[in-house]
Amino acid sequence: MERIKGKEPVSFLFSPTVFDDPAVKAVRRQFGAKGELAVVKLLCEIAVNGYYAEWSEEVRHRLIEALPGVSANLLEMIVRDLIKNGFFDKESFATSGILTSEELQRKFFMTEEHSQMLPHLLVDLSVYRRTLINSEKTAVSSEETQINSEETKKQGNNLLNNKDYGTTTEARP
Repeated sequence: MERIKGKEPVSFLFSPTVFDDPAVKAVRRQFGAKGELAVVKLLCEIAVNGYYAEWSEEVRHRLIEALPGVSANLLEMIVRDLIKNGFFDKESFATSGILTSEELQRKFFMTEEHSQMLPHLLVDLSVYRRTLINSEKTAVSSEETQINSEETKKQGNNLLNNKDYGTTTEARP
């Protein structure tokens, strides 16, 4: 996967509590500080590329250069451990060699506005898109939403304007 040129992540896709995640704790127990640093570097790689990263030779090479004292074999073991423990989605990795998760995608779509379909999604975009509205689903039919002006006038007469607070309240019987 080629890095997105000229695109900087708006925010990290992880919180300071990432080290409390059970999968990250397992990596820390097994691999120590090198494992934790590898997790951070993996998350940064994903953030730079959006919400996922291909687990390619290029990415592996770039991470090995960025992780002093971490061999290719150790990095592979850390990634496999994270996948095994659910930090990354097993199916996405098995079928496409992709490192991603539903949690990473939720955070990504909550912080960025996107208007195109993106590959390897595990989440329903409609939950995270704030600005896109499907006009077919939200169309208003005048036949289905008729307004009875007499009924509206009666309801309006039951409201009192509270001038002191600039609010409107229903009249009490």
